[in-house]
Amino acid sequence: MAGFANRNRLNIKLGAMARTVRPVIARTLKRGGLKIENDAAEGIIDPPKTGRIYSSKHRKGAKHQASAPGEFPAADSGRLHQSITTVTVENSERAVVIETAANTPYAEALELGTSKMQPRPYMTPSFRRNAEAIKDEVTLAVAQEVRKQARRGK
Repeated sequence: MAGFANRNRLNIKLGAMARTVRPVIARTLKRGGLKIENDAAEGIIDPPKTGRIYSSKHRKGAKHQASAPGEFPAADSGRLHQSITTVTVENSERAVVIETAANTPYAEALELGTSKMQPRPYMTPSFRRNAEAIKDEVTLAVAQEVRKQARRGK
């Protein structure tokens, strides 16, 4: 059985390339998470909502227009959109994991709904709007880093 003559050298070079590409992937995924974070926050803050109008609990005398089912939640206190963060959960040889989430007690109930309230998703639509662009950016960043390393002869 004929073997590949320089297999060991190739494996060493590929291993070294993986170590240089991993930080590029992590940075690009983090930027992608920030895009999702910003998209979700803008969706909460910006568009007009069509739900019921009532007195705000957080601003005395002010009226608040709630979101209707299926809309991004309506901002009232600002806690929800301010709680959305992007963090690196894992960055190892095995995986790069970036998480974008809101951490208020009611974040999950708004996203998924409850037995008494229809969902007001904000993270899922933001992820879906940005997923393809993030994939493309990771692919481009990896390709650029591989070409850069190939030019250096590493």
